[in-house]
Amino acid sequence: MSKILILKNDRAGDLFTSLKLISSIVKDFDDTKIYLSELNFSFSFFFQNFKVEKINYNLSILDKIRILFDVIINKYEKIYIISPK
Repeated sequence: MSKILILKNDRAGDLFTSLKLISSIVKDFDDTKIYLSELNFSFSFFFQNFKVEKINYNLSILDKIRILFDVIINKYEKIYIISPK
């Protein structure tokens, strides 16, 4: 089973511009987890078939450690960090 992780930690307007990209990425994977900032989490209904977790917009050290442990434990095949920059 192939697993991917998508980190999308920005504002809602940037999420809408990334929806097509995210949908093209996830179509080839069985198991997808997406981290959304609390600013985007209300739009998680766009990702009903995926596990979505909420993180702070300004990542604290605890948020970073939590994500790091998730990466280590789940052994994702690919990790995408989607940023508007």
